[in-house]
Amino acid sequence: MKGQISAEMLILLAVVIAIVAIAAVYIMNAAKQGGQAV
Repeated sequence: MKGQISAEMLILLAVVIAIVAIAAVYIMNAAKQGGQAV
């Protein structure tokens, strides 16, 4: 049971990190484009 819970937690953590990383890159790109546009 603990092994399954740990695996689920690791998967959930990995997904959250991936989402945050993608969001950060998207925001950075948007900021760069906005700066260049101005």
